[in-house]
Amino acid sequence: MNIAEIINRALLDIAIEDPRSIFIAQGMNDATPVFGTLNDLQKHIPNSRLVEMPVAENGGVGIAVGAAMAGVRPVVSVHRVEFLLLALEQLFNNAAKANFLSGGLYSVPILVRAVIGRGWGQGPSHSQGFESVFASIPGLKVVCPSIPETAYSLIRQSYSDESPVICLEHRWSHYSVGDINKTDNKEAEIKPVQLSKGNRLTIVSYGYLSLECILVVNEFRKVGINIDLIDLQIIRPLNLELVFESIKKTGHLLVVDQGYKFLGLGAEIISQVVEENMDVLQQPPVRLGLPSLPSPSAVSLAKDYYCTSINIAKAVKELLDLPEDQSVVIETVKKIRNATPFDVPNQYFKGPF
Repeated sequence: MNIAEIINRALLDIAIEDPRSIFIAQGMNDATPVFGTLNDLQKHIPNSRLVEMPVAENGGVGIAVGAAMAGVRPVVSVHRVEFLLLALEQLFNNAAKANFLSGGLYSVPILVRAVIGRGWGQGPSHSQGFESVFASIPGLKVVCPSIPETAYSLIRQSYSDESPVICLEHRWSHYSVGDINKTDNKEAEIKPVQLSKGNRLTIVSYGYLSLECILVVNEFRKVGINIDLIDLQIIRPLNLELVFESIKKTGHLLVVDQGYKFLGLGAEIISQVVEENMDVLQQPPVRLGLPSLPSPSAVSLAKDYYCTSINIAKAVKELLDLPEDQSVVIETVKKIRNATPFDVPNQYFKGPF
């Protein structure tokens, strides 16, 4: 199953198992609502639990906040994260603060899903992440599914949380195929996962860029360079225990940020690493991220805007100062990545991982 199908399965199971759950979205009656992630809900639950949200996200999210405080468990889904900007007042001032302001009397257990777009000329209005924006607000939790194996449990655990959870799903991650894992405890704490093990370098990433990192890690392994790859999964609260343990072993750190480099998540990760473990780093840490410019629509400009497996491979070579016989990996990564048009997901990521 791909991640979109796995998320759909998780939401279907939630709908069937928990009569408190309601689902709020635009296009609920579409053939494939919210990119197929809300398929078949109407076959299993009454229409009274399916709310067609008008083009008024501030109102829709506000209704969800009030419903959650009254004992309902809303799942709000929006097609693009930019649409959620209209609801920031409800999320930042109401959902995030209700528990604190009420002295613990009220909680706001809502799951708000927002899709990050990219490619196909979508440009500056539909290709932004805002992970660090949402993660900067106390009271919110922020998660980013990356791989199929953990997507099901991540959605179930996010839904079960008593705090408001923002789930940012990169559209290109939706295509990633792998095995569904339904054995995880749905009440368990969401934690980072280690996608590969090594002793030369620690790479920290999340979301779609974890898939780009997997390509790089697999190719470097073939020339004897083994890398620790850690996928954060949750970026608020930020749990860096795995990262701290890893850099004590590797002494090198590369952070691959899906959002903007300036004031981004990568800056926060490196700050915490330096504060806690600067003495174990053999080289200054490196971070990759988007430049301080709106995302371009033209492919000719976008090729130099987004971080890809090619950028990641080059950063690995420079950070480890690799000789030519090992840096040949960069050419291999270029060949793999350039075999697919830039503005569509790389076919390499069909999985399973």
